[in-house]
Amino acid sequence: MANSNSNGRKAPVTHKDLTMAYLMAGGGQKGVDAISPLLANHTNVVDVLDKVILSLTINGQSATELQDLSDEFAAANTPGVKGRKPVTSGQTRNYSVQQIGDDGDVFIRLPLSSLGLSKGERVSATFSANGVQVNRMSKG
Repeated sequence: MANSNSNGRKAPVTHKDLTMAYLMAGGGQKGVDAISPLLANHTNVVDVLDKVILSLTINGQSATELQDLSDEFAAANTPGVKGRKPVTSGQTRNYSVQQIGDDGDVFIRLPLSSLGLSKGERVSATFSANGVQVNRMSKG
């Protein structure tokens, strides 16, 4: 199921792989036992299980045990392993400059969570020859 891709890393287990493994094991608790090891290092267990459940229910199969497993993962709120940890105040990070198209402007994707910002809030960015300073704007 999990084959190596061109760069030698393990390819992710898809919801189709999990659905086949679940059905081949006979469904129910045996199916859950069969797919549990495949979920060990998956980055988004709840989403992939939801796709398996949807696929089974569309085809008239029972997915009660899988729904229970998905609920357990959702309740535990286990984060995926994808991406970097959030930046903390005072930490230095290096970023690659990106560009969209040949004539697009260059930019970086800069996380602002360390400023305690949420969507919709405003910031001011001061540009100089040596860098960019980002500050939270006062509310009001």
